Amino acid sequence: MLGSPLHQSAVEAAERALALDPDCPQAFVALSLLKPGFGAYAEKISLVDQALQRTPNDPALHVARAAWLYGVGRISDALSELQFAAHLDPLGPAVESLRAEPPSHRKARSKRGSASSKRPGRAGRIRRSPGT
Repeated sequence: MLGSPLHQSAVEAAERALALDPDCPQAFVALSLLKPGFGAYAEKISLVDQALQRTPNDPALHVARAAWLYGVGRISDALSELQFAAHLDPLGPAVESLRAEPPSHRKARSKRGSASSKRPGRAGRIRRSPGT
């Protein structure tokens, strides 16, 4: 719980990790996860961005960034992050669990008509007509 002794210990441990190794991406992500659940999104995104500067090909960092982007309503950006994470680790369980298209995005897409080729992960697939 935020503000509890355990929470404060976790924050101090992440800060100590950064003091020992200022290039430790996991410490940046830990600090972003220890921020309040709803809010401080700009700071959360900034912390994950700092981690990505150090380890740009870590799919877990892109999933974390997607979660924070989703939290501020940047759905398209969040989906782009998830697509990149899926490209880096196509079988990653965290990626698969978050790749589900948000209902608000699905509803907006259905108003424009069927656009299955625009859904995450489908852009590179070949569509075949029945019987071929």
